[in-house]
Amino acid sequence: MHNGLCKITKIDTAKSYGLLKREFWLAGFTYFLFVFSLFSITGVEFAVIALYLLAAYHRLRSKPEEYLPRWIVVPFLLWVAALFLSALTNPDPLSNLATLRHQYRILLPFVLLPALAQVNLGRLLKVYLIVAAVMAVYGVSQSIFAFDLYRSPSDHQFAPIFPGFPDMQIYRARGNFAGPGSFANHMMMVGLLCISIFFSARGKARHWWALGAAITAMGLLASFGRSAWIGMFVGLLVLSLRLPRRWAVTVVVTGCVLLGATAMLIESGWLARHSSGNVQSAVIVRLTTSGSANDQSAARLALWQAGLRAIKDHPLLGVGFKNRAAFRPYMGDIPWQIRKNIPSYNIGADLHNIYLQIAFDLGLLGLAAYLAMWGVVFFWNATWIARAREEFRLEAGVLWGTTAALTGAIVDGFFHDSFFSGNANATILMFMGLSFFAGLRIKIQLRDAEA
Repeated sequence: MHNGLCKITKIDTAKSYGLLKREFWLAGFTYFLFVFSLFSITGVEFAVIALYLLAAYHRLRSKPEEYLPRWIVVPFLLWVAALFLSALTNPDPLSNLATLRHQYRILLPFVLLPALAQVNLGRLLKVYLIVAAVMAVYGVSQSIFAFDLYRSPSDHQFAPIFPGFPDMQIYRARGNFAGPGSFANHMMMVGLLCISIFFSARGKARHWWALGAAITAMGLLASFGRSAWIGMFVGLLVLSLRLPRRWAVTVVVTGCVLLGATAMLIESGWLARHSSGNVQSAVIVRLTTSGSANDQSAARLALWQAGLRAIKDHPLLGVGFKNRAAFRPYMGDIPWQIRKNIPSYNIGADLHNIYLQIAFDLGLLGLAAYLAMWGVVFFWNATWIARAREEFRLEAGVLWGTTAALTGAIVDGFFHDSFFSGNANATILMFMGLSFFAGLRIKIQLRDAEA
């Protein structure tokens, strides 16, 4: 017995449909979702709602032929249960329930299955790459020329990131997102997907994926998002596992050593001492201000410590999703010299760490469900990567790419609460849906070949 939410009807993607056919609208809104995920949260919400309705109607009117195992759905349902339990067991349950409205997207990976079955996967990803490249170029323009379609250079949301360096009027790329962190997260995830498909593609198509990877990497660099930089580095280490075992082990070990050595040089102040007095690049300055001695880093560490104290007082079900008022008493324990460096929006409950944030909001039950969701995705990907044959190059490229991108998102989560950010949340769930769909394509074709 299997859960109907996970069923998929057709894997053939070469068909064309009439304007009044539900398959046409499923395909159309799939493109709509992928395109708008790169610059418009309003477009994302519209596309997600439309896909939910169309997928439900499609499920009622068609005979399902394929499905995901139930164990994949269970963690997602446990996440929903944790949200409701935390809301109902804390003060002001009606207000707590109202804050859950943005979590309706959690089943998007399963809703995407019948939708992705109606499109040409390779063409969809190419369109996605083109739009991502355009947004990356826009982001680089923001950083270099202080050019923004919606913000002026005097806007506090669009200001130099190094105000203490008068010769470095550098701006953080943010595309059309509210903050550079979300933009960096998107560039990282799309870039890793491009690199993976580049290694899977053949012929001239590889050039386009290589170009897309280079452009998105420039966008990521221009965002000055340090956590996304680390996520990109770790994602590349994941992709190195595609190499022969001996080379893969060498690359991973060397990468880990380099990452650890860089962190030590930054924390000890060695990098800052040996780069001062020179014409520093913005990247070096950004790195040298990442140690715990930096005021903003110290403020973030203090937030994490306050978050741990709050979690100890509400360990099982937390305080309720986005219950910012519950965190304010713990802010009082932070010395004023440190607290003054915390932006005003953090006086609530933004802990800059998705794992602490979930444990604070939803307790350890919610954190366990969250980690289980990621665990089933990685297990599914590893299963079908191992079974992919030469003819499944696109599917294998997608599986490797989403594995690397989601690993990067996990790393980024140690410094941001991206999963609670609208566009970043949708992109993470989209990549999970791509993982499930690519694995199903391999499963079905293997089954048909054995029949």
